[in-house]
Amino acid sequence: MERAEITAQMREIWAKVLKLDDEKASCLTDDSDFFEHGGTSLMIGIMNIIMTQRFGRTVSPEMFYDGATFGRMVDGIFAKEADNGQ
Repeated sequence: MERAEITAQMREIWAKVLKLDDEKASCLTDDSDFFEHGGTSLMIGIMNIIMTQRFGRTVSPEMFYDGATFGRMVDGIFAKEADNGQ
């Protein structure tokens, strides 16, 4: 899967979990922080379930607490895709 496709799907996931309207979702950047957009520890579990359904993988829980940015999550999924040769 290409990074652009992962980015688009991750934007949909963030919008769904964080209940962002289309305008706010379209303004997400690589530096957008999960917690600054209203994310909570319970939402991390929801994010992981959705990412597993969409991508067959998730990012490490540590990534949510150590710089939980949109770009880092996209990169985490993209790197795992590349590692698996998909």
